[in-house]
Amino acid sequence: MPSENETNAEFQRRMSVTVGELRQKYGAHFAPGYGDQDNLGELLGRAGFNTLEEYLNQHHHDCMTPKSSN
Repeated sequence: MPSENETNAEFQRRMSVTVGELRQKYGAHFAPGYGDQDNLGELLGRAGFNTLEEYLNQHHHDCMTPKSSN
């Protein structure tokens, strides 16, 4: 469901980010058991969360801060 400040198109774009793209940001161990082509919407739906933040918090990914681009 889009947030109050987000259009439906923005929501759809955010949910279509792939697990592979998120692994590039958070590391290879992000979302074990999910394929690189699974998208954020599928991940959240199967895991029972509404946001990526909820997923990260629940899975104790304190090491899941985005990698620096240096």
